Amino acid sequence: MNNFWKAAVLILLLAGYSALAQASKPTVNDLAWLAGCWESNVNGREINEQWMKPSGGVMLGMGARWRMGACVNTNSLKFVRTKTRDLLRRETFKSAGGIVQAR
Repeated sequence: MNNFWKAAVLILLLAGYSALAQASKPTVNDLAWLAGCWESNVNGREINEQWMKPSGGVMLGMGARWRMGACVNTNSLKFVRTKTRDLLRRETFKSAGGIVQAR
């Protein structure tokens, strides 16, 4: 996901988180609106994401970025609530070169 889309999603999540924090602690179920397929195609750069609906306190997603018809990276994401954090996002990223990072 390019920086523009990451920033847009982060802003939406923070806005939702802020509103929810005033009423109650957020849960993964509060992100159910994200479930489904999200796509963008601008100037030959395509971004695809698939999100499963929340289940058992976990929400899973996967994505891929394509440039000129070739996959340049993939990622898998997980939203989960832990004892130390209200809502935690973990991401595993794999570029076409095979580099793996966990965040």
